[in-house]
Formats: sequence, structure tokens, C-alpha cells
Amino acid sequence: MKIYSYKILIVLCFTMLFSGCVSKKEKINVYPTQNTDQAKKYYYDCVNDIKNNYKGGPIDIDFTKFRYGYFLTVQKDILNENNTLEKKLGDTFSTEDWEATIKAADKLLDKNFTRIRAHILKSYAYHMLGKESELNSRMSSGLINSILSSGDGETFDTAFHVFRVEEEYDILKSLQLFPSKQALTENNGDMFDYFECKNSNGQQFKVYFKITEHFKALQS
Repeated sequence: MKIYSYKILIVLCFTMLFSGCVSKKEKINVYPTQNTDQAKKYYYDCVNDIKNNYKGGPIDIDFTKFRYGYFLTVQKDILNENNTLEKKLGDTFSTEDWEATIKAADKLLDKNFTRIRAHILKSYAYHMLGKESELNSRMSSGLINSILSSGDGETFDTAFHVFRVEEEYDILKSLQLFPSKQALTENNGDMFDYFECKNSNGQQFKVYFKITEHFKALQS
């Protein structure tokens, strides 16, 4: 686990430097009231355009809208299948089988092109093979930045807005924070995941994630 976390941080630093960071002060909109069909279409249209037409350079999409669109497509059977693909990706990465890691990441990204972890590990695997994957580096950076731009994570009012639980752990890794306690809590009608964390120097932090849409989806 220590080796895995170390590698993740290396790649996160690489992707942030490669693509540049969006300021946390740049508050961006989320789309909980957007037409469901339009949001789903935006996700699928973006994936199709990126896969077929990307030639390098910045990826000009609304990453928050993109993440929300994918969230609306998720069904429970897809989540179960994705869990199997997640395990396969982790296994190939931990054994440093870089070719297999790339293949495993591609299978997961075929199901979920918003999956930060898959973009990061694929980018790292290419790097270890002496190649680069600009697309995956820019995608992971854009996805991370879209969450960091939604708040500062310090209070309920400024919580990071996420649509899926795995995004929480991707952000904690990007901030180099290691969770020791997690709790689900309600505030003013919204649901939040609250984490107590430490950094590598032992400093303690509290981080809040707004996860209302995910919680409501679980109840439906």
C-alpha cells in the first residue's frame, strides 16, 4: 500500500505540472437540476469526440458537467462490473506489469471515462515504458481540478462537491492526505462525507465532501 500511494502521488504531481491547476477560488457550477437526458448526452458526446478527435493540447470540455453526466448513467450492475475492473487494474499495477496495466485501464475507461485513477495509472504505465500519454494526463488533471474548484473542503458550506465516493479518495491522494476517520453526516438538507486526515508530517486536517446526489441515488 505504501508503494501504491507513493506512485499515485508522483503521477498526480506530474499531471498537475503538465496541465496546470485551476485555482481553488474559482467557484464553478454544478448541475443537479440539469435535464437528465442532456447531461447524459453531454458525457457520451464528449467521450466520443475525445477518443476520435483528440490530437494533443488542452481538452476543452466542462469537466464538472462531464462528471455529472456520467453519474447519471450509472446503474448498480455497472458498479459491480466496474469493481471487478478496478481490482484487475490494481493487481496489474501492483505487479508493475505496465502493458497489462494499460489494457486494464482501457477496459475500465471504456465503462467510465471519468475515472481519475484509471487515467492516472495508465499515464504512469506509459511513463514507465518510456512513453507519454498526454490525453490521460490532461484528463486526470482536468477531472481533479474540477473538484478542487468546487470549494476548499474546510466546511460544510465550502465542501468539495463530488458525485461518487471514489472521487473523494482521489482528491485526498491529490492533497497528500491520509484519512484516519470518515463519517456520513447531514447539514441543511445536504449529505456530506467528513474525513479526519493527516499529511506526511503528521499535521491533522478536516475535509468535507458534499455527496448529496450520490446519497439520493443510493436511496432510490
